[in-house]
Amino acid sequence: MPSAIGPLPDREPAGTVVVAIGDEAMRDHGIGPAIARELSRRDLGPKVRVADAGMRGLDLVFELQGAGRVVIVCALQTGASPGTIHVMSPATAVALGRTPSLSGLELADALEMAGLLGERPEALILGVEPSEIAPGRALSPAVAPAIGPAADRVLALIADPAAFRRATRD
Repeated sequence: MPSAIGPLPDREPAGTVVVAIGDEAMRDHGIGPAIARELSRRDLGPKVRVADAGMRGLDLVFELQGAGRVVIVCALQTGASPGTIHVMSPATAVALGRTPSLSGLELADALEMAGLLGERPEALILGVEPSEIAPGRALSPAVAPAIGPAADRVLALIADPAAFRRATRD
């Protein structure tokens, strides 16, 4: 994980970056990092990178650099049934008041800052409806089964640029 202070590590720019946001010490809030681990076990190809920004807002800005497309994976509360997978643009999430929580930095601000440091990537949020946001390391029984299907959905969006673009305009 790069530091928010200092130079970026040498790495090839990725076409798509999947960035996990979440606090694994708060049960279902940790679904983003769980999805990222699942994706890291799969063959993603050379143009996809998976990163875990945890709750570090400024690290998210650095993870977005060099990406043409970004998929943010996280817990996303909308009032739907626990384990429901949501795909929406950051603009829709902001309009609904449902942006993923970061430490000290809003997602829209992170995307804007990334744009100031280079080209602003196309972005999507893939969120899973949580059941429990409370101290504890394990995902709830209602949310844990969503890890595989959420990872599958991320891969499907990455593989189909037209579907990705449509989802960014929802």
